Amino acid sequence: MFVVCGEALFDVFATAPTPTGMALDARLGGSPFNLAVGLARLGQPVSFLTTVSRGFLGERLMQALGSEGVGTATVQRSDAPTTLSLVGTDAAGVPSYAFYGDGAADRQLAPAALSTLPPDTRAICLGSYATVVGETAHTLRALVEQNPTNALIAYDPNIRLNVQPDVSAWREQIAWMLPRTDVLKVSDEDLALIDGRSPDDFARAALDAGVSLVVVTRGERGAIAWTPAQRVAVAAPTVAVVDTVGAGDTFQAALLTWLAEHGALSGTALHALDAAALAEAIAFAAQAAAITCARRGADLPTRADLARAMGTPLFLDERVTRLGGSSLPTGIAVLGAQSFPAGRVTALGIEHAIERVEEAIMAAGPLPGAGGELDLQDPAVTTLFAGVAPGETHLPLDTVERAFRELADHAAGSAVAARGMPTDVASAARLVWLRELMHHGPFRALNLRR
Repeated sequence: MFVVCGEALFDVFATAPTPTGMALDARLGGSPFNLAVGLARLGQPVSFLTTVSRGFLGERLMQALGSEGVGTATVQRSDAPTTLSLVGTDAAGVPSYAFYGDGAADRQLAPAALSTLPPDTRAICLGSYATVVGETAHTLRALVEQNPTNALIAYDPNIRLNVQPDVSAWREQIAWMLPRTDVLKVSDEDLALIDGRSPDDFARAALDAGVSLVVVTRGERGAIAWTPAQRVAVAAPTVAVVDTVGAGDTFQAALLTWLAEHGALSGTALHALDAAALAEAIAFAAQAAAITCARRGADLPTRADLARAMGTPLFLDERVTRLGGSSLPTGIAVLGAQSFPAGRVTALGIEHAIERVEEAIMAAGPLPGAGGELDLQDPAVTTLFAGVAPGETHLPLDTVERAFRELADHAAGSAVAARGMPTDVASAARLVWLRELMHHGPFRALNLRR
């Protein structure tokens, strides 16, 4: 489980004058909010630790988190308002900014909120202005100091001088975080603001302070990464840039996803990465950021988007086998069910789960055995799906099966032809496979190829 900490707000863009005032376009935002959504879209279990207003803007934020599959059990509620960041342009097209956040909900995270930290937290992610303003900053320091689950600490300063203009406050926060951080991601722009050294000199100082992995992102020039034993530079993918909103958050989400998928969410594992693995991780993150740059706004990619862009399967046979306790069919079923947070089955979560199962099937190829049946007595199934472990993050198998069946039945309502192919061509292959899956019983049509 990832726990992302920090602000959730609205970016409000002035679009055009009206006869009675100004038309505004409000967009969900905040770097930590984007990171949480990005991790969820990449198939990672994630919860958001913040305070959200009880007002209508806060309700919209909560709705968005829920629909994206981000856990909200750690979200605190407050009567304080939601932070607004206003963006407008003058007659020459030059942008101007106004920030309304004093006294807002996301600055009021109380220490008592730390008791909601999930017991299976594997990584704590924080950064941006919530670490330097209000009660939230003090609470997040307490969380890092206590770190009750001995989780990996991932930090992205993401400096916002329009919120906290005192550069010394940012420098002090970074200096405090370095000995307590495992993964440090910083942009070259932020580095120029708070440190006059070259990226290599800064990275060496950070590593000497105790950081296990340092990454400096450089926009169109790619990124450089360091561990105590390695240094790699990776070029940025070529892309037609629409805008760069959310690119840094996407990079961080994808980097952490790669580390999670490769069992590297610990200082020891980070130190053990060789140059090839480190380059693979940074290239993976850079490709994800490029996808976001090719879209309008902070529209972060799904795991399937990223797999398609890189021309690679979502999961290697080795990973599928490991999850299934050497059983490929069981491993594939595990991958499908892992997208569902406990107690929540959302349409988007189901879509993510189906994508993960399908990509795993394509990676594994036709499977041996009688139709690739899932062994319901397999220890991997009973451990992950039975819901017996405290803090279990996976739904019972029958709940997942029922969710899949309901989705297939819904699709059949608009079906055409004997196999129930829906008229929506974009989703036809997925839903045909899903109907075959459910027709043959829970997770039994695992050797089907499209």
